[in-house]
Amino acid sequence: MIIGEGVAMPAMNNILSKWVPVAERSRSLALVYSGMNLGSVTGLAFSPVLIHKFGWPLVYYSFGSLGTVWFAVWLNKAHSTPLEDPELRPHEKKLIVIKFVSKEPVKTIPWRLVLSKPPVGP
Repeated sequence: MIIGEGVAMPAMNNILSKWVPVAERSRSLALVYSGMNLGSVTGLAFSPVLIHKFGWPLVYYSFGSLGTVWFAVWLNKAHSTPLEDPELRPHEKKLIVIKFVSKEPVKTIPWRLVLSKPPVGP
């Protein structure tokens, strides 16, 4: 994995935790991670066609160009939280923000309870 890909999953979890209400979070994570696999499959499917018709360098140029365009769009449209997004209407911000549970940090982890569950413990 390239350095940028190593932080992709934690970064997606972080941004979705701020944008998606708890009740919808697992579905959104499933869609995001499925999209990653779909992108890999699509790239693997189109690469041989591009290599056969135009030569192997075009694979790097085309995927690099798509990545650059995606990066430019991301910089202009993505925001860390709903409160930072200037294009989001006030009622949409309110709808997203009120559906979140308390943001209090966990002070202690109940290890005994966690380890006593069948998938983890004996």
